[in-house]
Amino acid sequence: MDWYFVENNARQGPVGDEELRAMAAAGRIGPDTLVWRDGFAGWIAWREAAPAAPPPAAAPAIPPDRETCTQCRRAFPKDELLRFENDRVCAECKPLYLQRLKEGVPQTGAMVYGGFWERFGAKFVDGLILFVPYVIVFFVLAPAAAASQRDSSAQLGLTCLLQLAYNALAAAYTTWFVGRYGATPGKRVAKLRIVRADGSRVTYGRAFGRYFAELLSSLTLGIGYIIAAFDDERRALHDRICDTRVVHI
Repeated sequence: MDWYFVENNARQGPVGDEELRAMAAAGRIGPDTLVWRDGFAGWIAWREAAPAAPPPAAAPAIPPDRETCTQCRRAFPKDELLRFENDRVCAECKPLYLQRLKEGVPQTGAMVYGGFWERFGAKFVDGLILFVPYVIVFFVLAPAAAASQRDSSAQLGLTCLLQLAYNALAAAYTTWFVGRYGATPGKRVAKLRIVRADGSRVTYGRAFGRYFAELLSSLTLGIGYIIAAFDDERRALHDRICDTRVVHI
């Protein structure tokens, strides 16, 4: 069927059904674009004349001696598929599947979320690790703090400097480990990993932003952490802000 359409106040065409649908999908043909074909009394808007897409072909039945790969969805003989729990993987998909499995990315979308106390334990371990350099920085600044005992403004400045040094160290620690491995050492001890909602890895940028979003969880008297105990996906406030999940490896 030949179609004509109006573009830049000029008639264009003819084009076939498939080509016109492709142009509509690409945005060249809008809902209000005027179109005409043989049999129409006049020009009408595309939304009123859009030809129906052909119905999708029915999926062929899978023979009983074959199964579908859960990655590419193609059918293979059962003895040619790698079996891992609920997954069936073909030889072509096997390398990528094993790599994603090694990285802890869920393969079928069934994430097992880390519990509140597991996350608390991981946070405690990270706190112990970060406490060591904090103590070192404290002792480096101790002589200056002792010399400024009578100067309250100097003491305040040293306190702020110490806090800034700790936050910079913690931000670098969290960003590097989460961006590189998907988990801080504490979370790795607890067999946990931080991922996106679709199971993909967290980038360095998102890991950096998540650290500062986590400060909000602390500033809300810990309520930002506590809500993870009542959320279906065990999301804390900073998980909601950054669209992340903490899952079991």
